[in-house]
Amino acid sequence: MKSPREYSTRQDHFVTVWAAPVFGTNDTERFQFHKYRYNLETHLFQFSDDRMKDIRMACGMEQLWEASFYKNAIEEMLECRQFLQFSFALLFYLEPDSQAEIFKPT
Repeated sequence: MKSPREYSTRQDHFVTVWAAPVFGTNDTERFQFHKYRYNLETHLFQFSDDRMKDIRMACGMEQLWEASFYKNAIEEMLECRQFLQFSFALLFYLEPDSQAEIFKPT
């Protein structure tokens, strides 16, 4: 295995060492990766929501406006993750001669 300094970029190192062996590079594995990440981010959403409730109760506040953007950001992230996940399902059903190469890794 190469040392981290031998890779051309940090992303190259991540894909080669971490992402590819675990999730691979084909479309089915990418779909599973986004499903896995969606589940992790759902837990993050629940944790942050519970944490904001705890802070509101501790401070005696009815609403914690300053931190509500965290909840909104995680909701957007979940929506984007789900969109990415199902874009790979669409790719599976595309004709081979269509413009599917934009989805393929280089």
